[in-house]
Amino acid sequence: MDAKAFLTAKHDAAVEELRAIDAEYAKRKESAEALVELTSKWLSELGGSRVSAEPDLNIADITKQAANSWVSSRDLNPQTRQSQH
Repeated sequence: MDAKAFLTAKHDAAVEELRAIDAEYAKRKESAEALVELTSKWLSELGGSRVSAEPDLNIADITKQAANSWVSSRDLNPQTRQSQH
């Protein structure tokens, strides 16, 4: 196989993979949009207010929460936990 044939085969395979990814993405996007539409309908029927698509996030709060929930690998290993008690 010469270099041109090799590259053509790789290119064709990559194009097919991108088409498959695009098709999967389209299905998931349609599903998510349908779910958003359904929940919006439910909210309007319940008389609730619309929730903003972008919640207000504070980076400092996120990093604090992550630091407070830190777990060591020793805590996750059942054998180590049993041998310490």
